[in-house]
Amino acid sequence: MIYLSASHHPHAKVHVKFNNTWSTVDCLIDTGFSSGIALPVKYLSLINERAKWRQSFELADGSLVELDVYKLSIRYADKTKIVSAIFSQGKDALLGVEFLDGYSLFLDLKNYKVSLS
Repeated sequence: MIYLSASHHPHAKVHVKFNNTWSTVDCLIDTGFSSGIALPVKYLSLINERAKWRQSFELADGSLVELDVYKLSIRYADKTKIVSAIFSQGKDALLGVEFLDGYSLFLDLKNYKVSLS
């Protein structure tokens, strides 16, 4: 499901596989985020695997942080993708460009419509 929030930000509800369990996560779509998904650190306890690598990320305020990067399966509609995942202190989950690759994102803020196909 994709929708615009009350403040007109695009969100998508996706299914994320933590170990062998799928959980629904409501994510802000962020085309300025190059990775696949950023999740609040509270989700880190749901996985048993080790990070695949560490990577530096530039935040919106221009600061740099180095974070562990994991691989997680994400399902949206009838498509499942394995993408890079990071865990941060932020309260919002973000879907980035790595996840969006291969989809068409349509954002119409004149008529307040959004679609992802």
